[in-house]
Amino acid sequence: FAFLPTKDEIKLNEQMAEMIANSDSLVLIPYRSHLSGELGGRPQVHIVNLFELTGYFKGNIQPAGYDLVEKIRNKICFQDYGMVVLDQPVPWIEDQLDIAYEQEELFEYSAFSSSELLNWQRGLERSYTKKSGYDLDRCLESLTVKN
Repeated sequence: FAFLPTKDEIKLNEQMAEMIANSDSLVLIPYRSHLSGELGGRPQVHIVNLFELTGYFKGNIQPAGYDLVEKIRNKICFQDYGMVVLDQPVPWIEDQLDIAYEQEELFEYSAFSSSELLNWQRGLERSYTKKSGYDLDRCLESLTVKN
């Protein structure tokens, strides 16, 4: 669809872009995966592609979907991501995020106004940074694939 972002949406994306560009480690940002590649980082899977591979949209579950979810979960447990930014929750990684990362507010949302077309997106819902002194074994034990 044709979309003109609001000034606040532009500002928020600029803030995220600056944060990603200044990060010295991987940033997981599945709802806005294009930002990582555009800023010289490794390309990432978009959340919609992950949903398709895992049967989230009532399609067939692909083996590649399970493999990809397990890789992401492992990276979270080993804290390979310096930061995780989510617009909405991601069903298969919540347990690992709760164990290995702390939720933080990296942006001020109160002044943020989104366009009518993006009301479903709700803006950045959660941001996570690495916890120190967490239980790696507990995180690794949480990696069982759930149907």
